[in-house]
Amino acid sequence: MAVLIGLFAIGEVIEQLVAVDATPIPDATVKGAIPRLPLLDLWPLRWSLIRGTAVGLAVGGLAGAGATVSSFVSYGLEKQVSKTPELFGKGHEGGLVASESSVNGSTGGAMVHLLCLGIPGSAATAVMMGAFLLHGIQPGPLLFTKQPVEVYTIIAGMIIVNFVMILWALWLHSRSPRS
Repeated sequence: MAVLIGLFAIGEVIEQLVAVDATPIPDATVKGAIPRLPLLDLWPLRWSLIRGTAVGLAVGGLAGAGATVSSFVSYGLEKQVSKTPELFGKGHEGGLVASESSVNGSTGGAMVHLLCLGIPGSAATAVMMGAFLLHGIQPGPLLFTKQPVEVYTIIAGMIIVNFVMILWALWLHSRSPRS
């Protein structure tokens, strides 16, 4: 299934690369203008972001429920609490933010099962469990007492990677000609 999806994606990428866009890109830089921080765009959507992350952590904490389930649950919840539910299904920012933040939150929830119980909570953590076992790390209840250095290295790595991704996204956004 993943290979078929990838094959369709490759065709779409090639089509987008060869498509000629005749519309000129407007110059977004004005001399003397202060660049706008893209994180400020999220401020009006902060509650959607918080709800989505909380749903992702909760659903990711359920064994077997992965990112897809948390995405659908978060989107449905956001649609229920929204003042404008008729805009959902048409690219509403609240639905997009809630859905994507729940996907990111479910990763941390799935890691709890892997590290504490030795049970993979999603397909990604099942692959990680295999990698851990190859490197001599046995996930489960005794992991924190027998190999605390490895556990805290994994946790610190996840935190560092999140900050690196934020900085990378901000840098890419600042270099974007359409920002």
